Amino acid sequence: PRTAAAASASVANTSAADGSNIASESAAGSAGAGVQLRRGQHIPLNGQGLERVENEHFVGHLVMMHRPPEDGMPCPHSSYFATRTRRWELRMQGKFRRKPNGKLYVGVVLQDFDYSEPLSWFSTMLGGLSLAPLERLLGAELHFTFGDRCQAALREDAELAHIVGELAVFDQLIVTPAGDEPPPLCGDFTGLGITRAGAADAAAWTTATRTLAASIDCEQTYTFCFWSASRFIDLLGDRLVNLIPLMPAVSMTHNILGPWPPHFVLYCLQDEEEEREVARQDDGAAAGNEQESTAGGTHSEPRPEGSAQKHVECRKSYYVDLMVCSDRTAKFAALCDRYELLDARLHDSAE
Repeated sequence: PRTAAAASASVANTSAADGSNIASESAAGSAGAGVQLRRGQHIPLNGQGLERVENEHFVGHLVMMHRPPEDGMPCPHSSYFATRTRRWELRMQGKFRRKPNGKLYVGVVLQDFDYSEPLSWFSTMLGGLSLAPLERLLGAELHFTFGDRCQAALREDAELAHIVGELAVFDQLIVTPAGDEPPPLCGDFTGLGITRAGAADAAAWTTATRTLAASIDCEQTYTFCFWSASRFIDLLGDRLVNLIPLMPAVSMTHNILGPWPPHFVLYCLQDEEEEREVARQDDGAAAGNEQESTAGGTHSEPRPEGSAQKHVECRKSYYVDLMVCSDRTAKFAALCDRYELLDARLHDSAE
């Protein structure tokens, strides 16, 4: 497999960075309509942390490290995995170009999925499984949905399939003050920053990560590490494993995703009430108006009290968007009609 930095990693493609048209692209793609190509850079597996990710919201580098599938196989990170059980680890490091104006979420979104078809029986069964064990493992509350389907997927406020949570989903976070040198991206992070393992319990980890999120600025350098889900996600085998005891491995391609690759993302979700207030100010509407135009040009009714806020694309700003695919998936014709995948950008090399 390879990890490709998708459209929001390109400064040139602001439509993907702000998330305003991803939902409509997914719906249009399902219906066979033409869509504008999104640009992205190829990020090789087991790189050296030199590959650059950049958009209007975030700039930095990342590395996707994976343990050798067999003992003795060459791998630049063999010594690192020799003392750890994780299959893989994703590291991202950089600076925010814009301070988040809402809550940050990290996880997986199916941006390219075919939403014209109803849920399969297997997806329905999988959706019935409790998230509690995974939430206990991550120490984070998760937001999960298979997304709007069929005619509902064509609405401007359609919600894409995703499973995301707050920054507590990450396993380690390091903040480097402005002017100081951040740790080498492929180096030893032992004892640096805050870690899930170092927190007293899940509640303490959630509190620590929320405190960090609230203090994010555009001067310091932030390093994010994620590996806890590697016990469930076998990238090389294209499988979900160890979901529940005695349950066999599940093929992600054949049973869940089809040929469409998942996107590992970090995005900011603007609060609905905040968005309505901005719309009121922009439009000069009366304060008591019950239905306001959102910043993305759609309309929404006030959410019933106690209901979960929908993660609608027009309310998102994507800071990082990584499309994970195999060489076979990358050659899928429908995917090639949506993306222009370029070679990786190293350091500050010219575009």
